[in-house]
Amino acid sequence: MEMCNCYGVTEDDIFLLLDYGYSADEIEEMLCDATFLHDTICAIQCQESNTAIF
Repeated sequence: MEMCNCYGVTEDDIFLLLDYGYSADEIEEMLCDATFLHDTICAIQCQESNTAIF
């Protein structure tokens, strides 16, 4: 987890991915594709904010 900042994500982002069912291996693969990683986190955060409204 301490390496998260090197990839431009926070520990909270990693926990969010884990909470949504991504495995540690899948997250590690995402770290190699920064665009995919950030797009996935953004999509989850958008889904969370839309769910909170209703």
